[in-house]
Amino acid sequence: MKLYLLSLLILLVSLSSYAEGTLQLITCPTCEAGISLNDKAQFAYPGLTEDRRLHIRIADPANERIYVALSEQWYVRIVSPDGASFYVFDGTGFNLNGTSSPFPNTIANYTENTQGPNGITQAGAGSPTSGSYNSVVFTPNVAGDWYIEFTDQPDFSTPTIGARCQYWDISVVDSSSAANDVINGRLWSYQWGMRSGPGSVPPGPGPRLNSTFYVYTEPEQVVTSIEIGNPANPGWGGDWLIACNRYGIIQSEYNAGNPTEARKSINGNADAIYGALSEYKIFVNDPDINEFPSGVEEITVSSLALDECGTGEIFITFNTNIEGIADIILDFPPYANSGQEDVTFPARAVQAGNNTIAWDRLGGNGNPVADGTPFKIRLFIGGSVVHLPLYDIEGLTGLKARLVRPGTAEYIGLYWDNTNMGGTATIAEPGCLSSNVNVCNNYGYGDGQTLNVWWNGLDTNAEIDVMVPLNPQANININNSQSSCNESGITVFVIGQTQNVNSVQWATSGTGYFDNPNNPNAIYYASAQDSLAGSVLLTLSSVACPETEASQFVSFGENLCSLPITLGEFGAALANTERACDGIKISWQTLTEENTDYFVLERSADGLNFSVVERVQAAGYSIVPMDYVVMDKNVSTKNYYRLTNYDLDGTHESFLLNYVVYTDCFENIDINNISDVFPNPVRETAIVKINIKEAAHVMVNIVDIHGRLVRSIPLMLQVGENLVNFSMADLDAGAYFVSLMTNEWQTDYKKVIKLNR
Repeated sequence: MKLYLLSLLILLVSLSSYAEGTLQLITCPTCEAGISLNDKAQFAYPGLTEDRRLHIRIADPANERIYVALSEQWYVRIVSPDGASFYVFDGTGFNLNGTSSPFPNTIANYTENTQGPNGITQAGAGSPTSGSYNSVVFTPNVAGDWYIEFTDQPDFSTPTIGARCQYWDISVVDSSSAANDVINGRLWSYQWGMRSGPGSVPPGPGPRLNSTFYVYTEPEQVVTSIEIGNPANPGWGGDWLIACNRYGIIQSEYNAGNPTEARKSINGNADAIYGALSEYKIFVNDPDINEFPSGVEEITVSSLALDECGTGEIFITFNTNIEGIADIILDFPPYANSGQEDVTFPARAVQAGNNTIAWDRLGGNGNPVADGTPFKIRLFIGGSVVHLPLYDIEGLTGLKARLVRPGTAEYIGLYWDNTNMGGTATIAEPGCLSSNVNVCNNYGYGDGQTLNVWWNGLDTNAEIDVMVPLNPQANININNSQSSCNESGITVFVIGQTQNVNSVQWATSGTGYFDNPNNPNAIYYASAQDSLAGSVLLTLSSVACPETEASQFVSFGENLCSLPITLGEFGAALANTERACDGIKISWQTLTEENTDYFVLERSADGLNFSVVERVQAAGYSIVPMDYVVMDKNVSTKNYYRLTNYDLDGTHESFLLNYVVYTDCFENIDINNISDVFPNPVRETAIVKINIKEAAHVMVNIVDIHGRLVRSIPLMLQVGENLVNFSMADLDAGAYFVSLMTNEWQTDYKKVIKLNR
């Protein structure tokens, strides 16, 4: 009698249609996806908190209009983003503080529902829809998230229990277009309350469930979708509540760093026990990319290592760019055998930035691991994680998860852990992978239980060969720093040295900032306050071993940015825009000079280590602009330039060019690295696209999710772009990782999903 869906949902139905509502959700004459106001869900009626409101995003109030149509004669009002203005339907339209009047019953049946509202041009149609249903149009006056409220009570009080609307449409329309086109992806809620049929009555005549919802994860800005029901066998349902989050069911367990327990299915109604489980915006279309842009495209992992603090403590350390869930395996020889000696850590919540995980130096068999023992750290991270707890499920015939954007749209793995319910767990990468015809997790009934599923919008694997340190001493030192002056102020180049410490972070006593606070060789940009103070204390410390650190005072000389030269322009550009390898033309201009001796122009490939390009005699004294030009033909792929002016008394001043000049012949192309793998997923033959700088003998290596090498293919590649074909037809379905390597370089691993033939 009820289907409670609690988590992040994403839909892929009717992508070619306009309008926002049951036109997307109802996919067959016997399907239903109506609004349910006050039953198992409390949704979109007056007085509810923001998480249960139905929001309508307006970007351009001068041209955008809101079209509303219903199959129920409810009382309706639209509320301004600040909640202060109520536009009530009064029989003629939506008017500020109007007297309520029943909304017209404008959508009469399924046929009208599938046609969309009159006056709006559907995708692929040459003219607006006519002969269907009319909408009531509202003109918003400010941009932001408006919301709409419904009730069957004329005083806008709480609606009757069981108040439902079978057909509905709420669309944002661009009135500046002659076609009055709908702007899809503007309708959203944190928690949808809906109705899908007769509840526990088995499939047969009457409404059934087969819909798709889209979820927008923030701050990652990734869109995924969840398809509910099997198109070939739509499930039946009841009232359902859709709310999605990153943690699962028990947020306190997740916050305590224990996502394994947080995501397990439970007995009882999770929403009633733990409160609203909503966090992400949920849509019935792919969210409008102009208002809800794409963000993080992939998870990056750096500084994966083993840190020894010198006190017997050992930490696995790494840096990543997003919050997510990490699964870690310490794989001891013999490798990839899942032996008793291997250590498998429980799933861990990880944060964007530095992460440290303590290891007790014991193997999986409980025995101490000797110093000097080699092993592999295997790390899997799932990010942009979406959890969908489902309460009191009845007749749900399948789920499919899909990545929508950014990146390549594709079906992705679906996971669950129902062991508390006496059920099974699917938590290993790549999860239950759907296809156009196959669905996952055919639940049937989950009476009185909240069954949770989840998926990763982003994921990555990383591994590294390490050994238990022979020398437990952990040290950090800082070499002499160098300061220079550029257009924006003082720049300090600092060089740190570490021993048995890999994950580090910089701190400052000043108010400037580091280009990368986790890089031992960082660049510090001093603030104006730092410059006035005359010095700053810079400290480099271990993330895992905070007592291991080193500091250095950096003083800014009185003449650092005040030598007798006024620099005008300082720039660099390709000497020949058609041939990126011909060299770089560097030019600068002094507006005035006094007692100048000469200039030294330097180049660096990394922004830290500079070499002299040319020494240029200065004018000595000038009150008019002086122009200088140098041609640099011995260039690198990345070129940083620094100009130093030496005065006659030996004092000097440095200026760093505030941008990098790229001169590689393969400019804007990723060199010696895989740029694409397609098709992905693949059934038989996959193709790798790679650009290489020099012809080379390469080895194509394919490993499975446990890091086991399953195929190695030798090839000869030519300079430039290469398309490498290799067969995966005889491999089992699942996730694999492909890389190319030579004696001099190796690409990153690219993930490819193998489907059954």
